[in-house]
Amino acid sequence: MERRFNFQYAMVHGTYWMYYGVLSSFSSVFLLARGFTNSQIGMIIALGNIIAVIVQPLLADFTDRMRRTAVFTVSAAMTLLLMGFTVPLIMLRGNRVLIACCYVGAFAVMMTLQPFCNALNRMLEETGATINFGLCRSLGSLFYAVLVYILGIMTVKRGESIIQPAGIVILAALFITFIVMRAGYSGATDRGGEPVKAAGRDAGGNIGIRQFASRHRMFIAVCAGTLGVYVANSIMNTYMAQITANAGGNSRDLGTVFSVLALLEIPTLIFFNKIHKRFPCGKLLKFSGAAFVVWIGICALARNIAAIIAAQFIQPFALALFLPSMIAFIDDSMDRSEAVKGHALFVTMVTAASIFASLVGGLILDRMGVKPLLTAGTVVAAAGAAIIALTIDKAAAESAGERKKGKQADGTV
Repeated sequence: MERRFNFQYAMVHGTYWMYYGVLSSFSSVFLLARGFTNSQIGMIIALGNIIAVIVQPLLADFTDRMRRTAVFTVSAAMTLLLMGFTVPLIMLRGNRVLIACCYVGAFAVMMTLQPFCNALNRMLEETGATINFGLCRSLGSLFYAVLVYILGIMTVKRGESIIQPAGIVILAALFITFIVMRAGYSGATDRGGEPVKAAGRDAGGNIGIRQFASRHRMFIAVCAGTLGVYVANSIMNTYMAQITANAGGNSRDLGTVFSVLALLEIPTLIFFNKIHKRFPCGKLLKFSGAAFVVWIGICALARNIAAIIAAQFIQPFALALFLPSMIAFIDDSMDRSEAVKGHALFVTMVTAASIFASLVGGLILDRMGVKPLLTAGTVVAAAGAAIIALTIDKAAAESAGERKKGKQADGTV
């Protein structure tokens, strides 16, 4: 059972991130070919993210109130909705309003689905199985790398019309995976009785936002720094097609860049637990923040595709290290009741960075070009990395102090 659940969970990440490659990574290729400007592309992606921010907590609350298998059912339903938005993109040509509406809808649903995919980790572990999140998530990077490489080649040969049909095939595989997982989870819990309860305090988030903010002022500062470095990450992901074109590349080169970037994530994801045991999260986040600056800075100076590809070798020390380090930092430094809000604030900053980078980045591209965009991204990333370096240790100490106070109040120390 454990091996089967790990395989199925890996397939969820594999197919989800393949579709992400179709819709997000090749968004500029597809939408530019349909007559959209860079500013309009930024507005479409930003609007999709804004809708996702609004819908996701409401849908999560609705799902929590239903049967435990509802997370599988809702995820499968969102996959069908994604198909509903993606199919028209294959047929629509001249109607840019409808194309924009379908793209916004698809992007919003895709981003809303992402935390549901992550939540399946704990759901499956309620059956008593041990899920290797890092390994399963690394398969997502591997599948994504293969997909964007092949899609880059096919787009050069057949044009942008090949992009969305590939997405439909991937969504069909994702839908089947959700259905199979739901049946397996139901069978496991039916045989084993009630789901296994997670150890530790209830993660119900029993403190208010203001109380959380007063307890974790330095962590909020860290999240402000996170906003800065993720602006750089969003610029690179959203406008890599324009970046490669500026360096003399085409869609095939775009696929190669994204493929190299994704493959380089895998070792860090797989071995993060061992890295974490040797180095504290604070040091990892400082190092990773600096790596973001180097990553986008090299791209700002790059004059050819070879230099763009070379810059991606910073990726194992940038996003691939930053994301699990931040998650581990929150889990290690906060009580579970507080960690819920810590994770929510982190996700909010990441989404805000994507919205900001999409809107402002598109305007800078249209009015000034690629190099000013990457230069601005480097400056913002440097400011974010500096904030993280100055506040992360204070945030850890502050959280440790709050946990000590909590234990004293409970009479456990």
